[in-house]
Amino acid sequence: MIKNLTRDSIKIAYILGSARSGSTLIERLLACSSHIQGLGEVIHINELFRENRMCSCGKKISECLYWNKILKDTDTLDFLKVQYPKNTLWDKFKLMIDLYLWKDLNFSENYRDNNIKLFSTFLKLRGKDILIDSSKIPLRFYYLNKIRQLKLYPVHVVRNPLGVVWSYTRNIEHKSLDWKVPSIKKACLDWKRVNKFTEMVLKGCSRRLLVRYEDMCRNPQMELDRIFTYLGIPNVKIDDILPLAPSHMIAGNRMAKKVITEIYDLKSWESGFSEYEKDRIIKYTKKYFQKYKYHNEIN
Repeated sequence: MIKNLTRDSIKIAYILGSARSGSTLIERLLACSSHIQGLGEVIHINELFRENRMCSCGKKISECLYWNKILKDTDTLDFLKVQYPKNTLWDKFKLMIDLYLWKDLNFSENYRDNNIKLFSTFLKLRGKDILIDSSKIPLRFYYLNKIRQLKLYPVHVVRNPLGVVWSYTRNIEHKSLDWKVPSIKKACLDWKRVNKFTEMVLKGCSRRLLVRYEDMCRNPQMELDRIFTYLGIPNVKIDDILPLAPSHMIAGNRMAKKVITEIYDLKSWESGFSEYEKDRIIKYTKKYFQKYKYHNEIN
């Protein structure tokens, strides 16, 4: 099957960006098109199946008929996870330098073949034109972009770091998880690191689209039109898809399991952070804060 696939025969809209940037919302809106199938964060598929976690439809993966159909046609998922280099600071630094110099990073044939198998299975079962992988991880995009059978459409989603840090530090979603809430500084550095890494892997791409979460909330129809035009498929009217019921995404945040009746940016950080905290966040993220034009929106 893999040998018979021609170049660019599988189209993937790959969502990049930091956590808490609105990728779940954007994927759910795009997947309302009859031409698009949203998969969720494919990079986590191994652990989700191994631990039998919940699908966004509300059922466990093992009980979800949608995912059972996929599994029957997929031999193995063992190599779907990106094989990262050793987790030392030196290795991370070297990886960043290699990407900056656009050096060739290799991956296994098993990794390539099993990604193609999975994506091909979705296309065969669902009959869509484009799949969405919202893994967000820049290195996964880099590897997928080297597979000649895949045609990737990178969508870089960014959100005001004030909103991202507020979402990280308010600790609502993580009360039942063994997860330490990061400090303001660490959350800022993570936001900056992921967006810097994303800019690096997109450096040589002929196709790329930047989407700001705030713009999507402010004018969802205009932003959806822009994305659908970029993907080369017919537009969808926002009034025709709301309210939006949960589908079958894997991973993602709480919004994946909710019915969406309206789109808005809560902006809790405006009253949640002190002026001192806001100044610190802007200081830590200054370069990309300005690059994505958030400095124009601060009173």
